[in-house]
Amino acid sequence: MRTIKERLYDISVWLMLPFLGLLLVICIGGTHHNIVWYKELLVTLVFVVCIMVISSLILRGKNFLEKHEKKLLVVFLLLMGISLYAVSCLCRNIPMYDYSDLYNSAYSYATGGPANWDYLSHWKNNFPLFFCLYGVMKLAVGIGIKDPFYILLLMNVLLTVWAGYCIYRLVRLCTGSVAWSFIGMGLFFGFVPLWCGTNYFYTDSLSLSFGVAAVWILLRKKQGIKDGIIAGLLWGMGYALKATVAISLVAVFIVIWLKEKENRQLLLKLSISVFAFGACLLLWTVIRMQYPCYEMEKENRVPITYWLALGIHNDGSYPQNKDFAVECLGSVGVTAKEQVAKDYIFTHISGLWDWNHFVEKARYNFASGKMGSSEFNQYPVTPMYELINDYGKYGGYSTMFLSAYFYAILLLGWSGFVVAYVKDKGKKQRKPIVTLFYTTQLTLFGFFLFLTIWESNNRQLNNHIPWYAIYGAMGLYYPLQVLKKEESEGESVC
Repeated sequence: MRTIKERLYDISVWLMLPFLGLLLVICIGGTHHNIVWYKELLVTLVFVVCIMVISSLILRGKNFLEKHEKKLLVVFLLLMGISLYAVSCLCRNIPMYDYSDLYNSAYSYATGGPANWDYLSHWKNNFPLFFCLYGVMKLAVGIGIKDPFYILLLMNVLLTVWAGYCIYRLVRLCTGSVAWSFIGMGLFFGFVPLWCGTNYFYTDSLSLSFGVAAVWILLRKKQGIKDGIIAGLLWGMGYALKATVAISLVAVFIVIWLKEKENRQLLLKLSISVFAFGACLLLWTVIRMQYPCYEMEKENRVPITYWLALGIHNDGSYPQNKDFAVECLGSVGVTAKEQVAKDYIFTHISGLWDWNHFVEKARYNFASGKMGSSEFNQYPVTPMYELINDYGKYGGYSTMFLSAYFYAILLLGWSGFVVAYVKDKGKKQRKPIVTLFYTTQLTLFGFFLFLTIWESNNRQLNNHIPWYAIYGAMGLYYPLQVLKKEESEGESVC
């Protein structure tokens, strides 16, 4: 007789798999630039084969990798860091959109001038980014660096490389395999948006390491209470920068509740993480209260309903809802803004169950593997413009190939999870890799579901790149390892 939690586990799986599978079909059939579906599918399958072949070659060298693990890991991360820094310098472009406002405001404040408190009172979600920019720029000015870009880039590169390291440790933790850890980390650095967007010290790239780092620290066996606090603070910091980082916290909570109820040490660490997460958010509020923008928020802040209203009509993007956005943001007072947003939601509420709206929105959000890289390369001042920008010479080709890589990763993860679920079903013995795989699947499901109701923006996909890499690696792990009866129990920590 299956328990209630086991039934809930089954139900959750059969909600996630059709949803993610449907998104894949919709996006391949309507990739940006009107790329013909069979061409996109063909390139996707070619990437699937290439990834499988390269992974098989890496697995053949597993003994060499295990023998020289530490040296190879250090060398690989150093090479990635140096290359990422060099490419980012080459791709440096002019700050655009919100980043331009934040960058200029932080630099002005760091050099003794005024900050744009009016902007920060409207968009309070960007205050943590402003605070980070200001802190780093203040440091740069203090040590005599005239152009803060280079020290900002150094910090962003370090955070990106750290994300790769956390992927390595997390996969290593749950598979016990050095080879699979390198595969997961390699898939991560294979995402071109990392190489196009790291030169922007923006919330997308800045927040991508916190969720995966928090999960790794939470699941490892060492220092229970201390690790719980660190994980919670990481989630809190990540959430402050980009709210979607906290989806992985919700996913871990659900997985542990459904699958790990007997692991009291893990439950204790998770409880501590939740409290630390709340404490971090409270700390950010206290910090923000010390600045002029806090009092101005009472009249200026943009309500959450604004983003929900954008996401409910047409394809959910700003361009197709511009009239509403102008009216809402132009209203005086928070109450007036909320009323405009609520009226827009009630007028277009049918969009929640409209199939055409769902398809248009899914394609605007997910049908491009560029993940907003075009927004970071708006002007033809670098070689990257012609390759990445939608209007560049090779913009259409790059969309096809980068999207195919993204689809290939999702396809591998999706199919591998089916195998994992079938193999794990009915077993009482806990498999660490299943815990990681289910957490990843649930994180992506929650994230994608969130984007179907929020404002549409392909750039939102950027900060979940670590989870795509883990998803693809785990999707390969089962067909290539488990079916050959070579499954490792890992360190039995998850």
